[in-house]
Amino acid sequence: MKFKTFLIAACAVVLSCVQVLAQATILPPGMTCFQAQTGINGMLGTLGTITGGSAYTNGAYGGVSLTGGSGSQATANITVSGGIVTQVTVLNPGIQYVVGDVLSAAAANIGGTGSGFSVAVASTSINSSLAGGSVSFFIPNTQTFKQTWQDAAETTNNQNPVPLDQNGCAVIYGNGIYLMVVQDSLGNTVYSKLTASTGPTGVFWAALATGTPNAIAVTDSAFSHQDGTVIQFLAAVANNGPVTVAVSGGAAIALIKDTPTGPAPLTGGEIGPANTPMITYDATNVQFHLVNPAASGGGSTSSGSLVPPQGYLNLIGQASGDVIQTGDVVGAVTVYYSPFVGNQIPIFNGSAFVNTTFSELTTTLTASGSTSNTIQDECVFSNNGVPTLVAGPSWSNVSAGSGSRGSGAGSAQIIRLQGIWVNANSYIAYNGLSSYTIPANQCTMVGSLSIDASAGQVSAYKTYGQSRKWGVWNFYNRQQITMIGGDNTATWSYTPNTVRAANGNSANSITIFTGLSEEPFDLNTTAFVGGSIGNSQTAAGQVGIGYNSTTVLSGKNGITVFSNGAGTAGNTFNNSIAGSYKAAPAIGINVITALENGLGATVSTWNGTQNFMLLSAQYRG
Repeated sequence: MKFKTFLIAACAVVLSCVQVLAQATILPPGMTCFQAQTGINGMLGTLGTITGGSAYTNGAYGGVSLTGGSGSQATANITVSGGIVTQVTVLNPGIQYVVGDVLSAAAANIGGTGSGFSVAVASTSINSSLAGGSVSFFIPNTQTFKQTWQDAAETTNNQNPVPLDQNGCAVIYGNGIYLMVVQDSLGNTVYSKLTASTGPTGVFWAALATGTPNAIAVTDSAFSHQDGTVIQFLAAVANNGPVTVAVSGGAAIALIKDTPTGPAPLTGGEIGPANTPMITYDATNVQFHLVNPAASGGGSTSSGSLVPPQGYLNLIGQASGDVIQTGDVVGAVTVYYSPFVGNQIPIFNGSAFVNTTFSELTTTLTASGSTSNTIQDECVFSNNGVPTLVAGPSWSNVSAGSGSRGSGAGSAQIIRLQGIWVNANSYIAYNGLSSYTIPANQCTMVGSLSIDASAGQVSAYKTYGQSRKWGVWNFYNRQQITMIGGDNTATWSYTPNTVRAANGNSANSITIFTGLSEEPFDLNTTAFVGGSIGNSQTAAGQVGIGYNSTTVLSGKNGITVFSNGAGTAGNTFNNSIAGSYKAAPAIGINVITALENGLGATVSTWNGTQNFMLLSAQYRG
């Protein structure tokens, strides 16, 4: 039977000077909803008072191109009455406009006569809604459409492009790798990104395997030797000894099984004919781990149909209606592990994993069990047959850029057992005022927490502001996390040729957090800088990302410089500039800060608030 798949897509890209963040939310049974998180900069919002001009030809004119200003692509419906322009209704808001731009239109487009019409830009906005937009799917690196479907059986074709409904949603099932291009209702490209079809637990279905019983070959064009990648396939025959797996024509990689005494080669019978083995890639040791051996083969200590944990660690719980957080949660003392793609979790009993059914589990944090500014893992163990969610011991190092669980007796060290992350050592874990001594391997990891400066509390922010963080992270079933930050000060001046935190405030930062070094980070910052300059004066500025630094720029920087020569009249100069950094996977916390440099200019006036300054971070957790 073909494994049901759906497309998972979430990304951020730069379009010329425009930074766009977007994400897709998965809704069963394959509905994907798209929303631009920050939109396209400088879209026309409201217009000011109209200067109507004279001698224009009366009439109503549609889709008229607007001229002037710092942006482009804007169009409007224009009404002329009594020879003057009386109404301007924005049709296409365009991009890159700024408040104060003065717009007009060619007389040829509004009747062929007249002059003097103008209207100022009173506000700009962003386009966050993708209602009525579309998504196109291509073979990567080509302009050739690639098919998607309306059902998991792949019997009903989707249109290409796929139209989005009034909520920006469409039912999309796919097979393999796609180049996905998302456009809004006006035809603006919001983002394009490679995306892959996966199963509901993030497992890639490779269909029928080929090769020989002990030298298996599968096809997964998305496989890139990333730690933790999970592939499932349909076995043709049983193995009768040690096994290797070659993915998409690549090198043969050893497939091992996990035992209480450590990893070991397969011996025969662990893979049965017509079974659907699931294998997890271990980048450190360059080998695959067999997650679900056949129940009767090779002395396996696992259950016959081991599944990855199916819940989602979160701070809001099922009572909120959806465990995917949409607003701020500040100072939470209760952590939830909620059924998400299912309600099963494998728990090791000392000799075998037992797939255990659970309803929503909770941990109550306390100041003594979760001390300030620490990191802990959340795991589930069998408390006399009752699945129980607990917070483990604190990591040994929680400094930004240097996260480590430590190792040895009682530490937070973790290992993979049959592809499932568990505690490597016996340790003490907490739920409320209760403490539990849990034997090695018997607590299944589900996520990690970054505890606030206030002990026993954890926060996760969605809204704009300073010192943003997202203090919860999932081992399995990860979803897109997007945080935005910045300074709400209206304006400030900074001209020295020295890099510092924006507005001299290190709180203009976002703390990103992961429990495993598996997820890359997409980090971006924008600023609006300029000022009024006179003879022989200069306005300038530089922005970028500080990665665990408030003085060193990382990645791509944005720079603008404008100079007046001697004897030149005064000018007002303003520009929006952007910097970005694609950070490699890392473990623990890392702090990104919006940085600025006045470049020694005569005048550098910086603008705050979300309309002009935006620091953002996007990753999965």
